[in-house]
Amino acid sequence: MYVVKDALEFLKAFRTSATMEYGKDLILTHDPENLRSEDAALIRQLMTASVTRGRPKELGSRRYITMGEAMFGTILEGLKGREVTLNGEYCLVRLAPQKAKVHMNESYVPSSVLPDGTELFMNLLGHGYLLMRGEKGDRFLDRVDAGVDEVNLLQLIHDHPSVSIRPILKDFRKNVYARFFEMFDVDPAIQRDFALSQIRLNTYFDFEKGTITAKTKVLRDDKEIRPEQLTDRIDRVKMDLLENYLQALGFQDGVMEEESRVLNFFKMDFTRLKTLTNVYLSENLQNKELRSIGRPVVRVMYKSNLVQVFLEKSEFTEAELEQIIAGLRKKKKYILLGGNRIVDLDSEAARDFGETVQDFEMDPKDLYRKKTISMVNAIKAFSHERSCRVDKYLRDMIEEIRSFKEAEIDPPQMKEAELRDYQTEGFRWLSILSKYGMGGILADDMGLGKTIQMLALLKSDRTRKPSLVVCPKSLIFNWLSEFARFDGTTRVQAIYGPDSQRKEIIAGINGKEKTVYVTSYESLRNDISSYTVDFNYVILDEAQYIKNVHALKTKSVKELKAAHRFALTGTPIENSVVDLWSIFDFIMPGYFEELSRFRESETQAIAKKAAPFILRRVKEDVLEDLPPKYERILSADMSEGQRKLYDAMRQEAKKALAGGGKAFDLLPYLTRLRQVCVNPGMFVEDYRGGSGKMDLLADMIPEYLKDHHRILIFSQFVKALEGVEKMLSSKGIPTYFLSGATPAKDRVEMMDSFNNGSGTDVFLISLKAGGTGLNLTGADTVIHLDPWWNVAAENQASDRTHRIGQTRNVEVIRLIAADSIEQRVVELQDMKKEVIRQVISDDDGSVTSASLE
Repeated sequence: MYVVKDALEFLKAFRTSATMEYGKDLILTHDPENLRSEDAALIRQLMTASVTRGRPKELGSRRYITMGEAMFGTILEGLKGREVTLNGEYCLVRLAPQKAKVHMNESYVPSSVLPDGTELFMNLLGHGYLLMRGEKGDRFLDRVDAGVDEVNLLQLIHDHPSVSIRPILKDFRKNVYARFFEMFDVDPAIQRDFALSQIRLNTYFDFEKGTITAKTKVLRDDKEIRPEQLTDRIDRVKMDLLENYLQALGFQDGVMEEESRVLNFFKMDFTRLKTLTNVYLSENLQNKELRSIGRPVVRVMYKSNLVQVFLEKSEFTEAELEQIIAGLRKKKKYILLGGNRIVDLDSEAARDFGETVQDFEMDPKDLYRKKTISMVNAIKAFSHERSCRVDKYLRDMIEEIRSFKEAEIDPPQMKEAELRDYQTEGFRWLSILSKYGMGGILADDMGLGKTIQMLALLKSDRTRKPSLVVCPKSLIFNWLSEFARFDGTTRVQAIYGPDSQRKEIIAGINGKEKTVYVTSYESLRNDISSYTVDFNYVILDEAQYIKNVHALKTKSVKELKAAHRFALTGTPIENSVVDLWSIFDFIMPGYFEELSRFRESETQAIAKKAAPFILRRVKEDVLEDLPPKYERILSADMSEGQRKLYDAMRQEAKKALAGGGKAFDLLPYLTRLRQVCVNPGMFVEDYRGGSGKMDLLADMIPEYLKDHHRILIFSQFVKALEGVEKMLSSKGIPTYFLSGATPAKDRVEMMDSFNNGSGTDVFLISLKAGGTGLNLTGADTVIHLDPWWNVAAENQASDRTHRIGQTRNVEVIRLIAADSIEQRVVELQDMKKEVIRQVISDDDGSVTSASLE
C-alpha cells in the first residue's frame, strides 16, 4: 500500500496504480448448513489456498480461507445471488451496478462519493465492490459501475481523502481530469480552473425518410475550423468523446439508419449529449410526436356456449390499426402515422397486442367485428394480460387453473400408496383441465411419480367410457403392474401381441364401458385405421416419442378421438421447441399457430402461452428426503493407437467436407469419431491399440465395488457395452445387460433382481433402451460412457436411480475423451439446456403466476 505524503506522490501513485496492493486479508466464510451440492467443487478448488482455521479435508466444518484478490473476485462473481458470511455478518452477493463519483471541493481536495449505505469499498484487480446496508438493515455486496482505471482512481482517492491537488492542477487536469471528467463533480467556485477546452461544438440533427443525420461544427473564437486542425490534446479529447458517443448511439459517418437506434434517439432526453455538444434539432425532428400504442382492449366473451373475441376500444382508427399490425408483423420498431406521429412498436404492450391479434386470428382490417373461437383458443387470453379483458366465466376458469393447489378436489384412495402433497396437487391440476376440456403436459422430473398421478385421474373417472394409454413397447407391462399395484379396481387390458390378436381386442372395445387399454406407439401406428371408438382419455406416456411431426406414429396418435388428452414426459423439449409444438398439437390441436409461424416465435412468447398447460416440478424442490445427486466430468486421454486412428479419421472427414460434402454426408464420420473416443475395438477388427476410457473403467469399477457402490453404465453403442462386459468378465465381475433386444418381461425381472441385491452390482444399459421405464434405485453410481447430443436423454437415464425410493447419495460421471468431438457434444448440450430453461419452468410458478391479474 502506498503512503502518500504530498500531491506529487499522489499523481505518481495514480499513474502506477496497476502495481498497487489491496493491503487487507480477504476472507470468505461458508456456512455448512447453507452449503449446496454445487458449492462442493468450489470449496475443493479452495483447498489449495492457505488455511487459517479448520482441518483441510473437512468440508463439513466452518472454514476460514485467506486468498488473493484474483481468487476472491472470482469467488464473488460465482456466488451472485447467494448469501455468504462476510466479516462476521450475512450479506447477499447481489452485484447490482452502483454509480460512484469524485467530488472536488473548493480547496481542490478530491473525495470519493459512494452510494448511500456503503460500509466497505473493495478494489479487486480493478473491479470495484461495495458492501451496502439497506434501509431494513440487510446487507448487499454490489459492483461499482465503472472500468478498471476508474475503480483504481476511486481506490486511491478513497484511501487518501485529504490530499490537495492544487500544486499539480495543470498536470492533474490534463492527465486525470480530462480522461475521467464524467466522474467528477466540481465545486462551482473552481469550475473555471477545470475547463478542458476553448473550442465549442455544435451538432445539428435532421430526420428524413427514416434516417437521422448528424453534422458537427467546431468553433474557436466563433470561427469554424476543421476537426483535423485540432492540435491541443484536450481539444482532441473533447472531439473524440463526442464522436465516440455518437457512434455508440448508432451514427456511422454521421448517419443513423437502424430502426431500433432511430427509435431510441426519439426516446432520449439528450442530457448526456448536451454535456458534450450544443444540440440543434431540425424543424422536421422537433415536430415529430412519439406515441406509445397505449392499451387497445381485446374483449373475450363467453355467452350461450360460444366464445367471441373482438377489439373493444383503441385510440387509433381502423386504418391506423391495420398499419400498426402490419408493422408489428414485419417486426418494425416504429411506424410513421399522419399528424407527425411516430408510434413506438418496440414495447411489450405493442408486441403483446400484435401477438393477441395473431393468436386469435383476427382480421387486421376489421378488428371490431366479433369472431367466434373455441374454448381452447379462448384460453390464449391467459398469456395476453396486457391486451385482453375477459368476462366472469372465463376469468373464473383461468383463476381455477391458476389456483389448482387450493382446489377442493380429493384424489381417490389408492392401494399401497398415499399420494404425496405435490402428487395430489398434480391430480387436481389434471382434474381442473379435464373439467374445462383442456389438455396438458405433466412434465415432472424423472422419478416423481407421473404415472401414479395419472392413475389417480383415471380411477376418478366416473364416465362409462373407455380410455387409452399409449407408451413405448417396453413399458406396457409396467403400466399393467402399476394398475394392479395402485388401483386394483379399474379394468385394464393390453393391446399387445400379433396383428390379428390386437385387431380382435380393438374390435371388442365397448364405447360405453370403462376400461383402460394400453398399447405401444408402434402397434398404434399399424392399427390406427381400426380405432373408431371415442375415448374419454388418451394418455401419451414418454410423449417425446411424438416429437417428430412427420413420423407416422406422431400422425397416428393425432387421429385418435378423445374428450381429454394428456401427455406425460420429463423432457417435453429434447432438441428444439418444435418438439413442444408437436406435443401440443396432440393435447390441444390448434392452440399454437401453424408450425411455420411457430418456428419464428420468440421463446418468451412460447413460454407464456405454454405455461398454464405444463406442470413441471423438480426433485430438489419437492422431495426433501431425496439424497443429493453429484455430477462430474472425467476426461480420459486417448491411448497412442486410439489417437492416431482418431486423427486419421478426422482428416478423412475434413477432406470429404473440402470436396463438397454436405452436413448429412458427414454423419457417418461423426459416428465413427465418437466410436473411436470410446473404444475403436467396436468396429476395427483385431484392434490392439487400447482405449483410454476402457483403461479408466478397468481401474475405477473395482475400486467403486470395493467401496460397496452399485453401478449403472450407459452408452449409445451396444458394442461398446459388450466390450465393457468382456473386460469386466475377465476380472470376475458379473453384470446385467439390457439393450433394445431385451424382451419386456426380462427387463422387469432384471430390474427387480438388481434392486433386491442379487450380488450383481454392475448393470450395462443401452441409452435408448434404458432411458425410460426403469426404476433402479438399487444403484448409487451412474457412468455415461459417451455423451449424446441430447442431454435430456442422458438425464432421463441418470434418473433411473435418482428418484423416489433412493436412500443414498447418487454420483453421475460423464466420461469425455480429451481433445475430441465429445467436448463439442457437451457444448451442444449446454446450448440445448438454455433453450429448455427459457421455455419450460422448473416449478409450478409458471402456472400459478399466469393470471390476468
